[in-house]
Amino acid sequence: MRKLVWLVIALSCPTTVMSQIQTRAWDDYCTTDAFQACGSVHLTLEQQNNQTLFTIAVRNLEGSLGDAGAWGLIQLGIYGLATTPPSAGIVPDFAVAQVDFQGTAGATGSSTSPNWSGLWGTSPQSLNPVFGGFLLRSVVPGDGGYAIAGCTPLSQNPNGWYFTEPGYLHTCGDGWVVFNMALSGAYALTDTMRVVLNSSNGQIGPAGVFGMNCTLDVDCQPFVTPEPATIALVATGMGGVAGWARRRRKTVAGV
Repeated sequence: MRKLVWLVIALSCPTTVMSQIQTRAWDDYCTTDAFQACGSVHLTLEQQNNQTLFTIAVRNLEGSLGDAGAWGLIQLGIYGLATTPPSAGIVPDFAVAQVDFQGTAGATGSSTSPNWSGLWGTSPQSLNPVFGGFLLRSVVPGDGGYAIAGCTPLSQNPNGWYFTEPGYLHTCGDGWVVFNMALSGAYALTDTMRVVLNSSNGQIGPAGVFGMNCTLDVDCQPFVTPEPATIALVATGMGGVAGWARRRRKTVAGV
């Protein structure tokens, strides 16, 4: 598991303000199911006075990595966050995020909701002593929690059941969907935190279809491309086994 990166910046002003920044990145992670869905997630957390600025960048790599075929990221949960102190008066709340597009990312279909990101539910560590604080992207119908697709268009559901509203976001190519929000209180990333992704294959029924769900660094692992030397070595080894088998058959036949 990757360690957290801390940056401490002293801002020049009449009263010196210390800003603590944490970053965490999972690049080119894929599910280990029969259908290989791949994506990337970057987290940046900055504590300023009594609030925490959270930036979450998400990329669906369908079309450039993993199996081809429509699927959309519909929910992202970040669990095991620390709140300092744990009982700092932080209460469960819903955060409203600003959505930005980088690179080739954008929105598809009609955007009837004023909030493409969906509401993000937050909870302090004091209410979850076992699991820690969390930040969870909501998928309640009507809240604007659009799915994030790759290159293949998603099936649009005009009813907005858990999935799209009548539209979605996409990150085909070098695109990123970036959520920015401010949380009240001091949140912090931890080495034991968990990031859980919930996805759908785009075939939506009346109550929504979920699948390809995974936890990063557990059942979503970094994509590994076999090196040419490794492939050649495997081929050579298989050739050697075949040759040994032929020689053995000749020896047995000559006995």
